[in-house]
Amino acid sequence: MNLITTNLNRWNPILLDELLDNRWFNFDSFNNTLPAVNTIEKENQYQLEIAAPGMDKKDFEIEIDNDLITVSSTSKHENDVKNGFNYNRQEFNYNSFNRTFSLPKEVDQSKIKAIYTNGILTITLPKLKEVISKSRKLIEVK
Repeated sequence: MNLITTNLNRWNPILLDELLDNRWFNFDSFNNTLPAVNTIEKENQYQLEIAAPGMDKKDFEIEIDNDLITVSSTSKHENDVKNGFNYNRQEFNYNSFNRTFSLPKEVDQSKIKAIYTNGILTITLPKLKEVISKSRKLIEVK
């Protein structure tokens, strides 16, 4: 049984190419990318939706400093070997990210809320009442 496939049918196989080929590494099992984010503006609030499946609400840290909101997360899951099997490979799962966004001046920072459901962290950023009361008007051109 071959765990790593090789392509020996090519003319002039180069050893360095074979050693550095991505078939030797399982990069799909590592999450080293930033999560996808949706930003939504509604009449009375902004929303950030951050895709972070498989996490727990205690894994998130949300901090506001100088009109910046920073969302970070670190989670580490280790699989315990309790069943006595002799594993050839067992991987630990470690995920982390850090995203920072500028807050618009019209956000009421004292009323920001966050909820995590179904793999989506939703941060609600309410607008100040003064901004909401200034509704959009159309000016007629005469």
